[in-house]
Amino acid sequence: MSIDEQLEQLATACRVLEMEGHGDMTLGHLSLRDPQGRGFWLKRNARGLGEILSAADFVLVGHDGAKLEGEGGRHSECPSIPRS
Repeated sequence: MSIDEQLEQLATACRVLEMEGHGDMTLGHLSLRDPQGRGFWLKRNARGLGEILSAADFVLVGHDGAKLEGEGGRHSECPSIPRS
């Protein structure tokens, strides 16, 4: 399964959580480990679970907390790892 197909399934899962009453404005997210080991995909900032419509609503965040791919900002619930 391609990364886009996996992210489309993740988008569906976000909307299901919203329909089941787990939405809290823009808080909360689901994530997907990047199959290439670059980090993880999570919903972009300023979007509620019910507003996640497609693979385009996710950003790739590296293990150091830096955004690597995608449109929009990194979600505020993403931990930042201090650089030494």
